[in-house]
Amino acid sequence: MLHTGIGETQLNSLFGILNIPGLHHKSLKEREREAGSGILRVARKSCKRALDEEVETTIHRKRKCDSPEVKLDASYDAGWQKRGSGRAYNSLTGHATLIGSESGKVIDYTIRTKKCRICDHAESLNCEVKAHECSKNWHGSAKAMEPDMAVELVNNINSNNERNHIGTIIMDDDTTTLHHLRDKVDGKIEKQSDRNHVKKVLGNNLFELQRSHKLLSTKVIMYLQKCFNYAVTQNEDDSDGLAKALKCIVPHAFGDHDNCGNWCNFSKNPVSYTHKSLPYGKNLTGDDLRKALDSLFTKLADQSLKLANLGSSQANESLNNGIASKAPKAKFYGGSESLMHRVSAAVAQKNIGHGYVVEVNKENGLSPGDITTFLAEKFDKASNSKRAKNQTKEAKHRRQVLREVRSGKQNAQETREGETYKSGIDLDSATTPSISCIPDPPKPPVVRQLPDNEYTVVYFDLETTSIGLESTSSRSRQYVEMRNLTTIFIQKSRFLCKLRLSQDSLSLATNYFIEDNHWTQYQSVFV
Repeated sequence: MLHTGIGETQLNSLFGILNIPGLHHKSLKEREREAGSGILRVARKSCKRALDEEVETTIHRKRKCDSPEVKLDASYDAGWQKRGSGRAYNSLTGHATLIGSESGKVIDYTIRTKKCRICDHAESLNCEVKAHECSKNWHGSAKAMEPDMAVELVNNINSNNERNHIGTIIMDDDTTTLHHLRDKVDGKIEKQSDRNHVKKVLGNNLFELQRSHKLLSTKVIMYLQKCFNYAVTQNEDDSDGLAKALKCIVPHAFGDHDNCGNWCNFSKNPVSYTHKSLPYGKNLTGDDLRKALDSLFTKLADQSLKLANLGSSQANESLNNGIASKAPKAKFYGGSESLMHRVSAAVAQKNIGHGYVVEVNKENGLSPGDITTFLAEKFDKASNSKRAKNQTKEAKHRRQVLREVRSGKQNAQETREGETYKSGIDLDSATTPSISCIPDPPKPPVVRQLPDNEYTVVYFDLETTSIGLESTSSRSRQYVEMRNLTTIFIQKSRFLCKLRLSQDSLSLATNYFIEDNHWTQYQSVFV
């Protein structure tokens, strides 16, 4: 139940479908606590092993075996069990994870919850609270959870061993976590910004500009984000080079290649050079747009010292998705130990794999199970294979191409359909929304080959005055019906007439017919 991310209602519903008697919620809760305690112990042990692995890998990489202390690099991120709307962040629970940069495994984690059902029930009845394991450990706001959990996790690592402490933490720029860490834990702790988060912030700023600059389409925004990623990747640990590259992005997009570096192919072929990712391969235009983009990228260039040393908290974001699968945001599990058990299950799966279930069975004195072991190995093998494939250059390029294709199709469809969805659109009585659609564009030409010896050749007179493209035929629609003719598709266009006549008068020179707008089905062939 904890592993699959379902609760008592879903489990008993499944039993009902299978015609199996269900379990009482109190009995099920007792069994959940028994299994959850084993999951918690397995998860904590996996974090201890991950920390030891992180220390050894860091020592080997930095070659500081004789150093009295080891500075670890770790990525940090927190999440809530309720989605923030952008205006209100009022989740009752939250979790945070600290992942080692070298091992990619969770070295510590914690949760915050503002509810305890047993305490709340006793308070509502105005009676004494019975002895229980209270889950309530937070009284502040949801926003303040993230800095507080960061302080706890970093303190845990630093106090675990005098030689080990967090030297650099990788996280986003949304909170005051760094200031809390420097004030309460270590004043010398360093921070690296998350690469994907910086790219997202750039995208948000570009979409804000899109409101006043209609030429700044979604495709152009994706192009500018891609250029930013290339500049950051190619100038890692080179702040001067990154500042120069960032200042060249906007002039390059507008056709000014005087200051472009070796990455620009304009110098190789100035006459026929076109942009690969801009609309129609053309340069951007508009003085106001260029001025706005120059201002934005100049601000980024001023932060080149910070941007030249970016990290990634993608592993934490991935783990957040895993936690959400075991503790769905649509359900509330923070009123008991259930949330901690579910977060622990996600952490154990991150560090060990699906085989953590086998370890939990052993921890609880149960048989590992042949089928359980087989399925765990099967799922781990499939997961590792998928991960290795997704990290290849070809897979990354394919994802980028598919993303651009989907974006282009969506923009084209929304343009043809008009404004169909908008907050409060039906309440605006001043204007009547248009529901008319622009017709789809004609399909591109298709080339097909006629089957050999399965057609009858029919000759006819076009009665045209010339064989040029401007010539017309008064009988281009005539046809002759004959017996046992194979049904095929033929094309009716002036271009075909010119092609046929210019090759060999009215003889059948080739078996290819090219469609203009659509194919017309006949019972005979015109040549």
